Amino acid sequence: MNRTDFYLNVKLISVIVVTLFLSGCYSLDQNEFCPFGKGASQEVDYSSPVIISSNNNIIPTREQKALLASSRHFSSGVINETYDSAEYLCENKELSIEQYQQLQGIANVFIHSGAVFPWAWTENGKLQRDPLHLALEDNDAGHIITGAFCVVGICDRMDHDQFCKNKERAYLKNEKLINKLIDYYVSNKGYEITYPNTKTVSYCKGPKW
Repeated sequence: MNRTDFYLNVKLISVIVVTLFLSGCYSLDQNEFCPFGKGASQEVDYSSPVIISSNNNIIPTREQKALLASSRHFSSGVINETYDSAEYLCENKELSIEQYQQLQGIANVFIHSGAVFPWAWTENGKLQRDPLHLALEDNDAGHIITGAFCVVGICDRMDHDQFCKNKERAYLKNEKLINKLIDYYVSNKGYEITYPNTKTVSYCKGPKW
């Protein structure tokens, strides 16, 4: 075999190897390179909610759209009002009575919507009551404030100092919190929001050792 044939064979082998390596190696949803291949799973499609009445009847499309729009407005309002209180305390020592009462109401919304679980695991692996639940039971104003702030990611002094610097309201994009508040709003209107559809989600596989 001469040198030219050798290099041609090397190039051919390289092309084959690269083709096999890349085949199926990109996650369809994340568009990321997957050196060990990709897999797929069925997940709930939260983008296609269906609202039903107490009689298990699907309500008209126009009514569904209006109710969902109102619920999203409610959700963003609750989150923004929590951030507003946190931002007020960047320059002020305490909330006014009216501001505190508003935040106390929001804390109750977080509780009743299921956004905050009654029990939580500690770093030591022990199960204990959630601080916000306890604060509301004891009418502990200080811990009600800090507990409500923690729902939107401001859990300690360092978090609050950072928030005061950047004013970033990241939880306005937190789908888990948003969906809990939307479900709560719809439920209070006497309806139930369901997610009957699923979607295929691809993911990168890990190495098999």
